[in-house]
Amino acid sequence: MQAAELIRSTKPGAHDYLARKGFPDLEGMIDSEGALIVPMRNLETNALLGVQRIHWDEPERQWVKKMLPGMRAKGAILRLGDKTASETFLIEGYATGLSVLAALRSVGLRASVLVCFSANNLEFIAPQVKGRVFVFADHDRSGVGEKAAQATGKPYCMSPVEGEDANDLHARAGLMAVCQLLMNVRLGVVHV
Repeated sequence: MQAAELIRSTKPGAHDYLARKGFPDLEGMIDSEGALIVPMRNLETNALLGVQRIHWDEPERQWVKKMLPGMRAKGAILRLGDKTASETFLIEGYATGLSVLAALRSVGLRASVLVCFSANNLEFIAPQVKGRVFVFADHDRSGVGEKAAQATGKPYCMSPVEGEDANDLHARAGLMAVCQLLMNVRLGVVHV
């Protein structure tokens, strides 16, 4: 099924993934199999490039995120927040983006958050974004998230705890912990 057809077939509703990530009141697009559908769009044109399906895999006891087969993920983003804002935060995952957006709103900052879906794509997208650009990197054990953030040449921050992204930090230490990192990176004060 193509991305546009899949999106047309979804129904708005609550999803356990959103609830478990700290957003129980947020509705998403749910497909007929119960997966959360996240649109992936072109940065410049907003054209639909594909989707990410998020569903619970019971035998594996984990959330599975898959893109539609055959879609082009390079250059795909999901924009959250204010498209006209002069500041943009780049992040990898959807739940991470929701936490960063919630933190920005809680301190009254108008900004756009771009979900880039992977570290490599975040690195690819960064030079195309205009205005003030920051990165909230995943603090992967492998170092992939931080290396991608460094490669962008943009100011970045990340959770001080290895293995955490912004959503994990939000869940563990609260939204103000995310806010503090965002404010510090905007001011050029970064403590990782």
